[in-house]
Amino acid sequence: MKRFFLLLSLFALSLLTAVTYGQWSPWLWAKLGDTRTSATIQAVEALLGIAFYVSTAVLGIATYLGWRAESRVPRPIPAVEREAGPEHVPDPAYEPTPLLATTPALDEDTSPYLGLSAFQRSDARLFFGRRREIREALAWLGAAIPGGAAAGGDRYRWLQIEGNSGAGKSSLVNAGMLPLIEEGELKARTGCARWRIVGPMMPGEQPLRRLAEVLEQSLVDAPGKRDTLACQQRLEGDERALAYMINDHRTAGTAFLLVVDQFEELFTFSGPEERRHFD
Repeated sequence: MKRFFLLLSLFALSLLTAVTYGQWSPWLWAKLGDTRTSATIQAVEALLGIAFYVSTAVLGIATYLGWRAESRVPRPIPAVEREAGPEHVPDPAYEPTPLLATTPALDEDTSPYLGLSAFQRSDARLFFGRRREIREALAWLGAAIPGGAAAGGDRYRWLQIEGNSGAGKSSLVNAGMLPLIEEGELKARTGCARWRIVGPMMPGEQPLRRLAEVLEQSLVDAPGKRDTLACQQRLEGDERALAYMINDHRTAGTAFLLVVDQFEELFTFSGPEERRHFD
C-alpha cells in the first residue's frame, strides 16, 4: 500500500510539472543563463566532488582498520549438529587416556605404523583409539530386531561397514572387531562363546570359488584334507550345500561369521549368475 501511494504521488508531481512547464521554465532558463548563478553552480559542483572523494577515502581507511581489528579476534567454530539414528553413529567425544595405559610395549625393531597397509588380526595390539566405534558396531550383531519374534527369535545377523576408500574399514574389522568377537564379546547376546571366523574374502570375478577357498581354510584344519574344487562344485550344484557344510562342523556353543571385504566387487566384477548364486 505504501508503494502505491508513493507511485501515485510521483505521478501527480510529474503531471503538475508538465502542466505548469510554461510558467516556471522561463524563470529557470533565465537563472541558468545568468553568469553569477552559473559560477555558483560550478562552485557547488566542485565542492560536492571534493566531498565525495574525501568521504570515499575516509570510509576506505575505516573499513581497512575495522577488518584488521576483527581479523585478530579468533572466532569460535560452530559445532555441526546431526541427527542420530540406526543408520548413523555420531562422532564420539574425545576422551584422553594415559598413554602408558593404552600403548603396547614394543621393541626397537617393531614399528606401530603400517603406512598404507591395513591392520590385520595379528596387529590387534597395535590398533587402538577406535574402541567406542568398535563396540557400537558390535552392538548390532545379535541384537533383537524390533517388532520381531520373542526371545531367541529374529536377530540382526548382518552388519555392513561403509566408508570412503582409505577410511580404515578393513582395519576396524580385522584388528578391532574380530579379536573382540573371538574373545567372547557376542556371548551375552547370542549365547555363543566360540566363534569361527570365515575369511575375510574378496569376491572378485568368481565369488563362489573365493568362498570355497575360505571355507576350506577355515573349516578344515589339516591342509592335506582341503579340497577347494570339490567344495566349489558342491556350492554350485546345490544352494543348500553351505548350510550342510556349516552343520557338519557345528559344535555346541559355536557360531560362524563370514567376513566379505570389498563387498562391492560382487557388483563390479562378478557376473549376474555368479552374483545371484553367491547371494
